[in-house]
Amino acid sequence: MDQQSTTQPQQQSVISSQRPYDQYEHAGLEVAPDQGDGLQVYQHDQGLHVYEPDRDNKESVAGYQQGHGKDAGAVAYDQDNAPEVYTPGPDNSLIPPPQKSWLSRNKKWVVIGAIIVLVIIIAAVVGGVVGSKSNKSSSDATSEAAGQATTTTTSAPSKPTTSSTSSAAPGPSSIAKNSPLSAVSFRTTKDGSPAGNATGAVIVLSFKDPAGVLHASISQSFGGVSSAWQKPQEVTTPSTPENETGLAMAGWATATREDKDGPDDVIQYSLNLAVFYVNETGYVNGLKYITTAAAQGTQPEEMNARAYSVRTGSRVAAYWPWVVFQDWSGFINVAKSLAKKPYSNTQLIEHSGVQGTRLSIVPLSTDYERIIDSSYGIFYQSPDGLLTPLVPGSETGGSENVTQSWPSVDKFPEIKMPVQASFSAFSFARYADRGRGDLVSTYVLYQDESDAIRQVWTDDSKTWQQSSPKVLETADKGTDISCLTPAASNNTYAEPLYVWPQSNLTRCYFQRGGGWVAEVLLNGTDWVDLGNLPMV
Repeated sequence: MDQQSTTQPQQQSVISSQRPYDQYEHAGLEVAPDQGDGLQVYQHDQGLHVYEPDRDNKESVAGYQQGHGKDAGAVAYDQDNAPEVYTPGPDNSLIPPPQKSWLSRNKKWVVIGAIIVLVIIIAAVVGGVVGSKSNKSSSDATSEAAGQATTTTTSAPSKPTTSSTSSAAPGPSSIAKNSPLSAVSFRTTKDGSPAGNATGAVIVLSFKDPAGVLHASISQSFGGVSSAWQKPQEVTTPSTPENETGLAMAGWATATREDKDGPDDVIQYSLNLAVFYVNETGYVNGLKYITTAAAQGTQPEEMNARAYSVRTGSRVAAYWPWVVFQDWSGFINVAKSLAKKPYSNTQLIEHSGVQGTRLSIVPLSTDYERIIDSSYGIFYQSPDGLLTPLVPGSETGGSENVTQSWPSVDKFPEIKMPVQASFSAFSFARYADRGRGDLVSTYVLYQDESDAIRQVWTDDSKTWQQSSPKVLETADKGTDISCLTPAASNNTYAEPLYVWPQSNLTRCYFQRGGGWVAEVLLNGTDWVDLGNLPMV
């Protein structure tokens, strides 16, 4: 697989310094800031609504856009498969009417993890979890014809249009330069269930503004045609993250059986989001949002009660159920959520990183049961400045339980980076057919001394390869990088969610052109520039 920029297909691209908000933005979720009793969610005959009490008694209606998409593993977009837009009902609800069951006639499934609630999750979660506020970004529709990727972005009236990957205009004022970035995604069906073969998606990107306040950008799409980014959203939170902290988001889905009278089983889905960070007193903190029939909403993460103290400037990484951080001695620590006493024990790994090293964790298997055992890998920067892979399970006697998706770590190329250089790893299923195995392909994007973003990857378990994609050449010095790895979970009463193959969600984010957030897509063997997210 040749990923050199010189072999990339020609791409007709018009990139703007700022992409306009999606044309359906006013039909999307609107979350009002907490001015009194906070956000509330309630069930209406026409769907879920979100409102803020004592604010002119008005409701903010949550809605979403529908469409048809390609197979879950598809990479190319279908331009002719335009998204459908649901027409509001009598009460102006934008929640579509119930869909006919796609499950067996013997079971009736009730999906509670609606996309709308998930979006609220995010706003509340990011805000509460990180102890700050959350803001949303926007991006534009992209389309790819077979064999040639085409991205078209139209600039907002206030910003000039450019044809390069960097903006000639001053950077945005709503996001800090070299802000921490963390992104997470969920795949969903049109009715909101987190099915593994779904073509819809929700992407959440968190970041900080110049004052250190957290924001979240949320994108919803129901098909491979568009990614409908909504306006950035700010959410007030009760605590403040440490100035140099990174952000680490993790998502997972659960399904439980609800006892009801009658012959049918009732399954409740929950879409869940957690955000981890280092607070201003130097402890790892987090907050989660769980959607259930009772709409539990935002809750403190159990991690908060463990009082894990970290060294100044420590970063955090997460892939559910794992959280990675660096202790005062510089050693890498891994905490696991799934236990009778969550996070009560951490695994001290005898590997020391440079002070303030970036961290990244990815699954080595598509199977959640293997991931929670020991099939995961970590990247960190060693004291000698080298980008270093680590497979803890192979060092603790559990190598037989580790999926061998990577070549030996001894074969990893020598990549020397500036101290505390940015990098982000992501994995996706190597095969669309799970019958061929649970292997994953893993990529790592990192910034070198020239400020360009390079990549190293493995897709055959035998070798690590390197290249310098042209789309990643222009980046702000010191930018953070965040890439999407598909969430996985084992739903006891429903179909398990596996890490899915490369798709239209194989995306990464970084800053360029003075602070603009770039969105790029790995399309086959090439990177496609999707433009800059609009920042006011």
